[in-house]
Amino acid sequence: MECAEHGLHGACVRCGSFVCRACRRWVDERLHCAACQARVGDGPGTLAMAAALCSTVGLGCLLPGALGAILGGLALRAIQNGAAPPAGRPFARLALWLGLAEVAALIVALLFLAATSA
Repeated sequence: MECAEHGLHGACVRCGSFVCRACRRWVDERLHCAACQARVGDGPGTLAMAAALCSTVGLGCLLPGALGAILGGLALRAIQNGAAPPAGRPFARLALWLGLAEVAALIVALLFLAATSA
């Protein structure tokens, strides 16, 4: 297969179109065509930012913390698949771990309250 403009090189990991050395774009060490690189972008993705916001707002609360952990996991999966910008990886990791820590802290607090009230 060949790039429509310059000949053979490789395939975009996102859409599968073939690109040459002149047209290729590297995003997080993965080959992309120019159109997919523009779609993925350079800044953190919306999902990663929403996950970080939920986990941060949810300090000490079960629902926002759990939601942040779930969204963080989804954002990391999207980044791994090339569907979201790699710049969101730190935000998604923060959301995942902060959300899991919040849920764990709440479970420990509930177990402590149950043990002391019995």
